Parts: sequence; structure tokens; C-alpha cells
Amino acid sequence: MAKKAYAPSRTRAVALVGHRSSGKTSLGDILLRTSGVTRTLGRVEDGTSLFDHEDDERRRGMSFSMAFAWLEWRDSLVHLIDTPGGDGFVHERNLAIQGADGVVVVVSGPDGVENGAASALQVATGARMVVVTKMDRSVDLDTLLLELEESTGLKPVLLQLPFYDHADRFTGVVCLQQRLAFRYDSEGNGAFSPEPIPLDMEPRTAEAWERVMEAVALSDERLLEDYLEFLELPRESVAAGLRDGVRAGQLLPVLLASGGDAIGADLILDAMIDLLPSGEEMARQEQEARSMGDAAFLGQLLATRLDEEGNPYHVLRVWSGDAQRASSWLNPDTGERVRVRSLYQIRGPRRTKAFNTGPGSIVATWDSLASRPGDTLADQGGAALPVPEMPPAMVSSLLLPVGRTRTEELGDALVRLQQLDASLRVSTDDLTGGWLLMGTSEDQVGRGVDLLRTRLGVGVQASLPPVGYREIPATAVSGVEGIYKREGKLGVEEYGACEITLSPVAPADNCTFEAAVDEQELPARFHTSIADGARAAMRHGPTAGYPVVGADVRLTGGGYNILFSTEEHFKAAGERAAKTALQQSGTRLMEPWCEVEIQTPADEVGGVLNAISSNRGRILGMEVDGRVALIKASAPFREMRTFAPRLSSLTGGRGTFTQRTSHYEDLPSNLWTEAIDASPFRKRGGRGDSEDIPR
Repeated sequence: MAKKAYAPSRTRAVALVGHRSSGKTSLGDILLRTSGVTRTLGRVEDGTSLFDHEDDERRRGMSFSMAFAWLEWRDSLVHLIDTPGGDGFVHERNLAIQGADGVVVVVSGPDGVENGAASALQVATGARMVVVTKMDRSVDLDTLLLELEESTGLKPVLLQLPFYDHADRFTGVVCLQQRLAFRYDSEGNGAFSPEPIPLDMEPRTAEAWERVMEAVALSDERLLEDYLEFLELPRESVAAGLRDGVRAGQLLPVLLASGGDAIGADLILDAMIDLLPSGEEMARQEQEARSMGDAAFLGQLLATRLDEEGNPYHVLRVWSGDAQRASSWLNPDTGERVRVRSLYQIRGPRRTKAFNTGPGSIVATWDSLASRPGDTLADQGGAALPVPEMPPAMVSSLLLPVGRTRTEELGDALVRLQQLDASLRVSTDDLTGGWLLMGTSEDQVGRGVDLLRTRLGVGVQASLPPVGYREIPATAVSGVEGIYKREGKLGVEEYGACEITLSPVAPADNCTFEAAVDEQELPARFHTSIADGARAAMRHGPTAGYPVVGADVRLTGGGYNILFSTEEHFKAAGERAAKTALQQSGTRLMEPWCEVEIQTPADEVGGVLNAISSNRGRILGMEVDGRVALIKASAPFREMRTFAPRLSSLTGGRGTFTQRTSHYEDLPSNLWTEAIDASPFRKRGGRGDSEDIPR
């Protein structure tokens, strides 16, 4: 292909979005084949797709991240952004939508408007078009159009009609705008021949064209006046009104395709050029919104990826100005400037020098940007571009280094992992000190672990996060002594003694301490040290080593040596007294409970309520707003660790939830053995402290 520069008015960035397995990636490969980028058609199932070029994507036959390619069509440059359709990768999809001039929502004809397509249609409120794939199978177009209308509130505009041969095989489409039938070669190579509309389809064609004219007229007052007066609109007026309505987000055109037979790709490319806005139009809107000049460079980082050698590269959407001419790029959020030496255009794993670096272009660089996906880059200051809201983290996994990997190396790798997937979150587990990797779904977190192992080169073991059980004193004990004494050659050289009462109270994270002793018996300067020692003893309870909560320690007496006693002596005495008191009292196991808010389709409420109740949860309330229900509940964290896949199964991936730890409750006795065995503080032969925890 010729390497040439295109004006921003001839540039398009188009995101392909939709539900998992709807045919997005296959459609992208067909568009590349039709435009001459590839000689043979890449296929997901064969591992030859130019978009699914990562090893795990080829192995599992599905997209996990954005992929990019560019093509030339009708003297225009089209950048395609293929997106994952899985529930766990919605942030990646939403960022692609934000970085595109227009969006093609891919809908599987036999499956209808599934969750991934419906949510994409709601997120992509600008210029959109729908491509119905798998038309070679049985498809109820009328029902599908009604589903599209319900999902968007817009009247879909069907621009094509399918037609079939004598064996009922999907053969081609009738293009309503051109009033031609396009019959495609049975070899599946995308070749076609335009021909007159079959006579038996003339009535349906006329009726469908009436619906197109009506939809376009209703989107424009001037056209509506002409339509009501003449009951007809010139074809050029329909074309112009359709273009304006799509770019304003008022009309939703629908086209038809079949990946297996490569039917419809050329007409889809035509529609991208004719209906979706150009990089120049989007740049003008951005410049007006930000009061910035035409020459000001503004871009947004869409993705960071690893090449075949494991080197990171960054993919950027140019919104305004010229990326190549900007002397350096500023990240307004961090205030850091970076200098970029080389820019490339990429097709899957391939790269070529970028000849197009102006508005609407998608460019890549191997120079370090010190930024994360979603970050703004500009040649001058100003507000950052908006970033799609992060989806809730519903799945978490505890990561521990294994083999030769050190904890610090795992931490560094997690920082790099977040550059590859900005919606993954990392924190530390307060029980074990290990790393927690959190994401939207098991697929997302699982892929993150795979990337750590295969691409980032660290040894890591993943497991469910441990439950942060706690222990609480079972009974009150009083008169418990703690004495620290060390004798030397001259007698007692170190001494501290205290007497405490230990009482159970309502469980809270912090235990309480009160001094109720005469200062002449024990000076106040030692009270704080005794409290510190008692708190140290509360770090591990006697039943399973979990932290102690709900303990009130009351200092009731003590003794000291005016010459030898120090704060350290009383800290040791306080710790011994508290440990002894806990042994005498014994402890009960408590488990953390969460406040949970679940958003689910209203028609799935029954199953969700049953899932909560059957897993020891309690329903606190529910609100229904149209088709969406918000359920408030309280549930044990132990069960919430695995709630995400159950909710996804019940709601077809449409349910989400958020949670926060709220309180502790007694752990049922039938779960005690499990909790004790799972304690990270009970190791064979002891817990690794100076003392073993009694069994």
C-alpha cells in the first residue's frame, strides 16, 4: 500500500464494540481483507487474525484488550480499534469508544442484542452504527430492531435488506440508498456483482425506503416539512440528513454482514466514510470546547502494550494539533514532560513509520511516556481529558511470590501490569501483607495473573483472598498479672509489673485501654507503655492467631522499681498480662460482614435475592427504577469472595455490585475448623513468632 499522508478531513478512527463472540474481530479482519491490507482472510478460530495477535488471545480464541489496525478506502484513512467484549473488560471498551470518532456496534443476528451490545450502545452516545453479523444463520430482524430501539430509545434505520438464493442461503443485500442488490460470490472472497433488485423484493424495498425517509425526516425540522408536503424526499437529501443525524447521535443506521461469506464489508466501509465524523470535525469540537488553537497538540493515551520482545509501547489518539510537531508532551495530571522521538502506525503486531500524526490519527511510540491509559498528553497546560468511570472491582485474588521472585519484584511487576490494564487495582492484604489484585471479573484478574507470569516474568501464586477473621474474648477475667523481671549479678536490674482486667465489648477494629490505678502505685508515665504492650498481645489471639477485637483492657494495679524500671519493662509486662488474660478468657471467632449494593436487571431480582439468602446474606432493602433494580444487603465476606461469577451467571453479565466491610459477627461453629486451618498465622510447628499459638 502507498505510504501517504491524509488530511484530517479524510481520517476516521472507528471502534468495533459489542458482546463477546458477536463477531467484532472477524468483522475487522474482513474489512482488512476487503480493503487489501491482507491477502487472505484472518480468522480468529485459526489463530490468524491480525487483531487477536497475543498468545493468550489466539489460544482462547477471544479478545482481551484493544487492538489496532489501519486501512485505506475511498481516498480515506480508517483506523480500526477492535475491543474485547467480555464483562471484565468494559473499561478497555469504554476507553476505545472515547478515543474514536465513531462506533460500530456489532450484534450477532441469531443471538440478538446481548448485554455487551446493549451496554455499548448506551455508552456510545455519539455517532454510532450497528452491523448485524452472522446473517447466514436464522435471524429475526424485526425482533432485533425492536431490541435496538429498547436499548437506545432511537428508531433504528435499516439501510439494507437481506436476500437469499433458492436454497435459502444468505447471498447478499439490497442497498436501499443505491437501489441495487449486491450478490456476493459463493467462494466467500468478498467479490460481488451489483444487479437490479429482484422483482419479488420490490414491495419490501419500497416499504423499507419509506421507513428510512420517515426516520431521517423526523430528525430534521426542515426535511420533515418537505416530507409532510411531498411525501417524498430526494435521495441526496436523505443521504445528507442521514449523515447529519448519525453524527448528532440522533439516528442509528443498521447494516448487515456475514463473516463466513465475507458479505457486506465494502458497504460497511462506505458507511464509515459517509456517516461517521472525521478527525477534523472532532478536532474542531475539541478546540471550541477548550478554547484552544488549531496548532495546539492534544492527545489521549488509549493503551500500553508489550511487543513480541516484551518491550512496552504506547498507543495514542490525536485529538488536535500534530503529534509529530509537538516538541514535548506534558501530562497535566502529573506535570511531567516527556520527549518522543519516533511515531508509528500499527497493524496488530506490525508497525510502520507514521505518515499521519494529525487529528483523528492513532499513533504508537516505543518511547517512555510515564503515563497510564486514559491520561492526557499535550504540548501545553490545561485540563485533562475525561476518563471513563472505572467499573466496580468485584473479584480479587491474593498474590504471593514464588520461586526466585522477591516481594519487591512482584510489586514492580504489578505497577507495570496496571499500565497494561488501568482498571486493575492493587492493594495489600492487611492480614497477610500480600498483594491483592482486584478487577471486574475472573477473566480479567486471571488474565492479569497470566501476564505477570508469561510476559512480565515473575513467579506468582494466586488464590482467593483470605477472610480477615478476628477473635474476641469469650469472658471477662480480672486480677491478671504481668511481670517482667531480669536479675543480674547485683540482683534485680530490670523490673515492671502490672495487673489488668480484660472484658469483652462490642467488636471494633481497635481495642480499648483505660488506666484505673493510683499514680503513687504506678506512675502515669508507665501507663502508655503497658497499653502498647497490651495492644501488641492483641495482634494474635490464642484460638487461631487472628487479630483480637472487642477487648477492653483496664489497668488496675502494678509495681515498679524507682531505680531500674523503664517504659520498655512495662511494655513487656503489659504484653504478658494481656496474653495471659486472653488465654484465661479464651476467644470466639468473628467474621467480617459487608454492606453490599447490587445493581441487576429487574427481571432477574428473584434469582439474585435467592443467591444472597442462600449464602447467609440478609436483604436490607430494594428499589426498582424501570428495568433496573438496586438491592441493598448485608453478607459475610467469606461468601462475597465468590459472588461475582454467580451474579454474572444469574444476570447474563448485566449485574454489578459494590461492597465495603461494615462489622463483625460470630462465626458459625460449623465453620470454625475451616477458619482455624486457613489461618496464615498457624504454621506447622508454630506461626514463626517467638511463641506458638496454642491449639
